[in-house]
This record gives sequence, structure tokens and C-alpha cells, in this order.
Amino acid sequence: MKKKVLAAVGISVLALGYYSMKKYKAAKAIVEKLVVRPKDIKDVHLSFDKISFALSLELQNHTHFDLGFTTGSHIGINRIKIFTPTEVLLADVYTDISAIELPANGSYTISNLRVEIPTHNLLSQFDNVTEYVTNNSLLYELYITAFGKEFSVLT
Repeated sequence: MKKKVLAAVGISVLALGYYSMKKYKAAKAIVEKLVVRPKDIKDVHLSFDKISFALSLELQNHTHFDLGFTTGSHIGINRIKIFTPTEVLLADVYTDISAIELPANGSYTISNLRVEIPTHNLLSQFDNVTEYVTNNSLLYELYITAFGKEFSVLT
């Protein structure tokens, strides 16, 4: 009797592990193809030390697969870095996003991300930054945790 219970538990654990790994690989493949676009900038505050604003980013899924982040906290975005095309770090935003529904060939907007850019970073790149924003050429690195593993995707 104990052997049957242990065998059933063992098989269940292996099946759950296989399912989790399969889901992780599928989520990672979709996330690696995400396109991130800025959608809105508001509540801009200037000071001598920094410029801060609320940024909304649109995640675009150009695959034929749904990506649901409503898996409790099994998949989430916990950090977003914003770079110039020459890979100069402009901002590092910490988030706690774990409830995203991103349909196949659809999009999802992450609203009100608080971004702070040190004034010295902005002033040294000011001419270029306005061009980067106008041409939508900023780079975004998303730090994603999926089923206990963390990876980053640069878009």
C-alpha cells in the first residue's frame, strides 16, 4: 500500500515538474518576441537632481499564443530598465506586475510606472533622448520571473 502511494506521489511530482518546465519554456519563447512601446508620459516633475514622470508601456504580442500572467505569482515582471540605442542606462524601474493577460496578436498596457532619471544623465544625452523618444528607438530590458526562474529580455 505504501509503495503504491509513494509511486503515485512520485509520478504526480514528475508530471507537475514536466508541466511547469513546459509552461516556462512556452512563456519564455513568447516573452522573447514581445515588442515594448512607450504609450504615455504624464505627471512630469523636474528638480535639480532628477526628472520623474509616470510612463505607460504597451506590450505587444506578435505570436499566435496567449500569454497569461494571472498565474498567481508564477510569472511576473519585477524590473524594467530603459536604455538609449547606444546602451546608456537612462532609468531602472522596479515593479510588481503579476496579473497580465496578453492575448495572441494583442497588446497590454502597463500604466503608471514611476520613472526617475538623474538630471546629469538626461542633460548629457538631451539632444539624443528627444530624438530617441520621437523615433521610438529606446531599448527596454524586462526582468521576468517565471516558475521560479529569472531571465531578462531586451526589446
